[in-house]
Amino acid sequence: MKTKAEVIDWLKTVNKLPTVLLDISNVKVAGSPATFYLSTNGFVTTSADTPSNTAYIPIVSGGISYNSSIDSNGQITIGYGSINIYNDGSLNSWYSHVWTASRITILVGDATWPKSDFYQIFTGNIVDLAPTNPNELTFVISDKLQRLNVPISEVLVSTTDITNDQLVPITFGEVFNVTPTLVNSAPSVLEYQVHLGPIEDIIEVRDNGIPVSITKLLLEGKFRLNQALYGTLTCSVQGAKLITNSNSYSNSPINIVRELLENYGTNLSRFNTDEIDITTFSSYASTFQSYPVGVYLDSKENILDIINKILSSIGVYLYIDRMGKATLKRFQITGEGSSWSVTDTDILNDSLNIEDKPIIRATTKIAYCKNYTVQTTLAAGILESHIPVFKREWLYAQYTNSVSKDLYELAENIEEEETLLQTKVAASTECIRRNSMWSTNRYIYSMTCTSHLLLAEVGDSIQITSSKLGLSGGVSGVITSIDKDWVSQKTTLGVLI
Repeated sequence: MKTKAEVIDWLKTVNKLPTVLLDISNVKVAGSPATFYLSTNGFVTTSADTPSNTAYIPIVSGGISYNSSIDSNGQITIGYGSINIYNDGSLNSWYSHVWTASRITILVGDATWPKSDFYQIFTGNIVDLAPTNPNELTFVISDKLQRLNVPISEVLVSTTDITNDQLVPITFGEVFNVTPTLVNSAPSVLEYQVHLGPIEDIIEVRDNGIPVSITKLLLEGKFRLNQALYGTLTCSVQGAKLITNSNSYSNSPINIVRELLENYGTNLSRFNTDEIDITTFSSYASTFQSYPVGVYLDSKENILDIINKILSSIGVYLYIDRMGKATLKRFQITGEGSSWSVTDTDILNDSLNIEDKPIIRATTKIAYCKNYTVQTTLAAGILESHIPVFKREWLYAQYTNSVSKDLYELAENIEEEETLLQTKVAASTECIRRNSMWSTNRYIYSMTCTSHLLLAEVGDSIQITSSKLGLSGGVSGVITSIDKDWVSQKTTLGVLI
């Protein structure tokens, strides 16, 4: 395979013969799996290639596009794209094939290269096949984040005397004052569950705020109440023992996300170890080991939504790289990954413009350590100093950039930002980081660029130097959105400066 630098140099050349190859596997044809090899131009692999001596059908007519983005909260969206296929009528039988969830790998290179030199630009799934017009079909493709668009669990409480539409709860990390789920209501055995599997500990169980006696059933994620119940039962819990952490407890956001990727959702949605950038996950786990989080779920939740909530709490997002691996990136102005430099000669059709201007926020207020069951009715005898702990939903960390507040004459209009963080130290650190990003003027620039920027990715660093919009001195930022078209050889970028 050509290196990234070699492909960038090739994309900049004039006399290239760009060719896009599609390897589509696991297509169900009459119930059996099949593989299709398609291309933009006629192409035959060599005897040394995989597969060898194979002809690619040149019916890809255009629209090999793909887009991905992160929002201002640092949460990633599922990347989608489309591929247009010429159909003279001979492909009508394709409508009877099952394309959903088939795997697609896209490679780009020159028609004169062997396939082994082609550069992989995408690995993901086909979502659907649809007619565009009488002579064209369109594949809708998505990156592997689409696989996480499923419930984290659909396991219901199975005891016959309990309503059968109640999900068994899921707990990660340490959570405060959750309402456990009743799983056995026999008068002599009041049994409750907080997790679907082994947990670290039931720290304390309370009846209207007063600690009560229990029998812990930690291997089952349950406990049994040893006395009569008079009011609202709540508990504080240290949750799941993670399979990916040697079956040990962890409140690390990175460790929890990896556990979600590998061991939750459906069998088809789960990621194998070779689909995860283990090196990056290990590095981030070390960096964020002092940022404990807690998650309690007792209703249906989407895995990707939960991962986004966990990671955005620490300013990180999950990303699928061009090889189809789940990796991590930090949401920051300097960006990570490759570094790009763009000048007027790289910007097409005078397309550079300001797309948006985020609101300046001189004060940042982060909510942490959630109280999952806010209680206004408490038993007598609770210490006066403890009562507010049960009555409020959140604790807060707050930071104000006084220079920005005065400079921009900003009112004290503070909007809290909820996180899954558990400690004041972690929340305060994240508060300052967010404040440094948004307490000054920021702009999102948009531009359509020449072909070599097709290899850019969301989260990459970029410097823009242009005679327009006062950028003659150059400004640095991070790519927050990207829309690629490999047929037209154009890329539209959104850049946060």
